[in-house]
Order: sequence, then structure tokens, then C-alpha cells
Amino acid sequence: AYIRQLCCLGLGGQIVIPAVLQQLHTLVSSYGNTFFWIDDQHQIVNMYDETSMDPGLISRYLQEYVDKAEQEVMPSVSEWLRTGGEITTTERFVSRRFYESALYHEIFHPLRYHHTAYVFVREQERILGILALHRAPGESRYTAREERLLVSLIPYLAHALHGPEEGPYEVIEGRETGLLVFHPSGRLEYLSRQGSRLLFLATHPRVSAQTVRPARGPLRVPADLVRLCQVLQGVFNGDPHADRPPVWHHRNPWGQFTFRAYWLEPLQGEQGLIGITVQRHEPVLLSALRQMQALGLSAREMEVGMGVFRGLAPPEIAGQLYLSVHTVLDHIRRLYSKLGVHSREELVKVLLQRKPGEGGEAAIYASPK
Repeated sequence: AYIRQLCCLGLGGQIVIPAVLQQLHTLVSSYGNTFFWIDDQHQIVNMYDETSMDPGLISRYLQEYVDKAEQEVMPSVSEWLRTGGEITTTERFVSRRFYESALYHEIFHPLRYHHTAYVFVREQERILGILALHRAPGESRYTAREERLLVSLIPYLAHALHGPEEGPYEVIEGRETGLLVFHPSGRLEYLSRQGSRLLFLATHPRVSAQTVRPARGPLRVPADLVRLCQVLQGVFNGDPHADRPPVWHHRNPWGQFTFRAYWLEPLQGEQGLIGITVQRHEPVLLSALRQMQALGLSAREMEVGMGVFRGLAPPEIAGQLYLSVHTVLDHIRRLYSKLGVHSREELVKVLLQRKPGEGGEAAIYASPK
């Protein structure tokens, strides 16, 4: 029920799909999950992998293997889709030579992807994407029951992909944060694993063979991050033109990101470096739904609770859920009692509260239009 509700939040596909991939682990166990967006020509036009968004690995896969060397050991995307099936697995469709191939040893094996289930997301015969769930070596193959569960999600995944890419929505400080370390000249020196991932998403609105460059030479740094280094130095050097703090707010289909620059204290007289934190904010609707699940609410309680959270009146909630107003009011009373609240304002506060270490204060920001 939670995944179905995620898909119906009305947020963009590139916001919802990463949350769905994460939640899928509670429905069907896997080591890592991937989603590919497919166009009408059966080409991969975007992708998201929750295990690794390493530019070098992604570039090598998309440019050297997809529909090229890949075809030696597994069907091309077009061949997959011509079968007309809803789901398949590596055991059923790849060549026996797959586990001896360069594709496996250079792409799948480093990620510990061994057994994979591929779900073809279609809507009225039109292909929209491919969901891939991967299990590690030694883990069991997918059962018929698990495959049926995955197939049941296809209509909801298709619906999620039609959400507005960058429609206006409020955000809350997110749980995903990373660190980038720069030389004062603007040269990137170090970055955390999560910092690398968030920087990649912030600078790649689409992840495809055309947008991801091969990993040759130093990582290209956005001019806005170099500017943050300059602004920070200007603030401390008394530059009269330093009229703004060293912060960059950036938004694309993956979400809203905030970069903030700070001096790192030098040791033993060495030149100081600049630390830039990056945080991906979370839509308040997504955060509220996640909190409802964490609080152990039932599917119906979550549906009614989301209506209250959105500010809908009981008759509006009743109309959306095909319930009587009396039934909705009864659900609201029980929901308030269960959460120990007495009003919508208190409900919103509970659903947006953060635990220590979860993105700081639960400040809400209106996304730039």
C-alpha cells in the first residue's frame, strides 16, 4: 500500500522512483535496485541506480555495452520488449556466457549484481521504463510469488512516471547530505561518497549515453561551486562586492539541492581548505508519507491522514476515497487519538518532526517557481 501511495503523490518520476526503489526492499528482498526510463525508440534516456551513480561505471555501461557488446550475451532492449512479457530474470533470458563476459565482470560483478529480475513498465502497450531488482552471488533466485508482487506494481509505476517533472512543491530539509572539499582556487580536492552521488545528480538532470561523459581527467566542477569558493574568500577579505553568503540553491528533476561553503581549519600552518556541504531536500508530501509509515499507520489511516495533511475538508476526503463523511470523520478521530494530537496543525507537526541527525530542523521551504 505504501508503494502505491508513493506513486500517487503527484510528484515527478525522478523524485518518486528513488523512494520506490528504496521501499521495494521491504516487499521483495534485493541487494540493489535500478530503474531505466525508455523512450518510444526503445532507447535508455535516463536511469537511476541506488547502489552506485559512479560516472565512469555508468558511462562505460551506457556507451560501450547497451545494445552493443551487451547483445553478445543478452538480448537488446528492443528484443526484450518484443517478447511482450511483463517480467523476466537473468536465468531465463541471458546467454550461458553472461557470467564469463566483460559485461558481467566490468559492470555487474563490481556492484554485486548476480541474479536480476527485470519488470517492463508499460501503459497501454507503450513502454515507459524497466525496473531491475538485483541479488548478490549466493542469494536465492526470485520466486513466482515475488514476480507476481512486482508485476502488480506496474500500473502504479507507470502512473508515477507521468508526474510533473519540476512542478512547484514545498520541501523540507532532507536526510541526504554530503561533503565536497575544495582548494581556495576552486579545485575539487576530496569528496565523500554521498557528496559524489549528490553532486552527480545535481549536475545531471538526465543520465544517458548523451549526458554522461567518460571519466577522463579531473571531474568537471560547476561554475557555481567555484563561485562559492570566491564568495567565501571575499567575505573574509573584506571584498565590498561580497554582498551575499556563500550558498547555492539548485533545482532539477531529481530535486532541490543546497550547497553551502565554509572554511576548514588548517593544521600546522597549512593553507586552509574550503568545505562545501550539499543537501538534497525532500518534498513535504514524501516526508509526511514516510513518517506515517514509520508510525505504523494502516493503509486507510495513511490515506485519510494524507488528506488531512494536504488541508482537505472531510467531504473532499470522502469524495476521493469513496467513503461517507461520517466514516472519514471516524477515521480522523481515531487517527488523532492514535497520534496524540487534537488538530491538523498538531498532525502536521508530528508528521514533519525530525529525529536528531535527520536533516536538522524541520524547516519548510517553498520551492522556486
